Amino acid sequence: MINNSKTHMTRWLPLLWMLLFSTSAFSQVTSSNQTPTARTTALSASNIAMGGSAELLLTNPALLAEFEGFGAFTGYQNLFAQNYIQYSVAGLSLESGESAGNFGLSMSSLKTSNGRSSLADETVIGFHHGIYIMKDRLSSLALGTTINYLQLSYGKSAGPSGDGSDGMSLGTTSKIGVDVGLLATLGKKHRAAVIVKNINGPTIGTGGKIAALPQVLVGGFAYTPVEEVVTTFSLNFSSGHPVEFHGGLEYKLSPHYSILTGMQSQPNRLSAGMKIDAKGINIEYGVITHPVLPLTHVITLSLHLKGQNK
Repeated sequence: MINNSKTHMTRWLPLLWMLLFSTSAFSQVTSSNQTPTARTTALSASNIAMGGSAELLLTNPALLAEFEGFGAFTGYQNLFAQNYIQYSVAGLSLESGESAGNFGLSMSSLKTSNGRSSLADETVIGFHHGIYIMKDRLSSLALGTTINYLQLSYGKSAGPSGDGSDGMSLGTTSKIGVDVGLLATLGKKHRAAVIVKNINGPTIGTGGKIAALPQVLVGGFAYTPVEEVVTTFSLNFSSGHPVEFHGGLEYKLSPHYSILTGMQSQPNRLSAGMKIDAKGINIEYGVITHPVLPLTHVITLSLHLKGQNK
């Protein structure tokens, strides 16, 4: 059985590496939030191969394949402690069986305002699916897909008053982006993952104001030397930008309390956080630095209910 498992994994590893490197040539990037939840923030966005909670479908939809039961989450952050930039997210994950795969739904909102005037309002609704392609006693390979509907609503022009309160509406535009991820596991200690964001190359805007949505390739690993410790590592590739290194560690001090820490390059940032698990109700907090801007604080609340047979 062990030999068969190794044979299966050897057969699928070329597919992982082909997806990891073949798309890096055309990837692009603009500003995007790599840390939508507290746990991801505390680990410096290095956890694309790390499972265990409902909100990780935002990190890699392939993680949905191993999710059990029902989960829901909500989170909020002030990016760089700026009151005029507010980000919130909510979603749910649902187990539906290995044959059909598991499903998830998410919605995030990024609002930029000036006093009472809205400058821009970006809403993303995501439909997520994760399913096992192969699974045996020691190894597995899962495929995940996310379809994101992005709507960007611009504020008003300055108008006669100059503050936008009596200006003209600048309109709304929308687009669909597709993310594809893979997750490979070998035993309980070794995990590898890759995700391509906006693999369909969407653009937003019209005429001379067209902008490409961020097309980013991320590959990463997670290693669990002992049950209480998980180490994470990832590399982000995007055309025209330096390769980003992300690393993190989660240490379970007790069955109900964990501490997390992380770091990344380009730019150099440090992060930390904690997780409290009270019988399926999780309270997570994360904070991350920036070389110029203030700290970003993130809090996420989640609920995880497993089936009676779990």
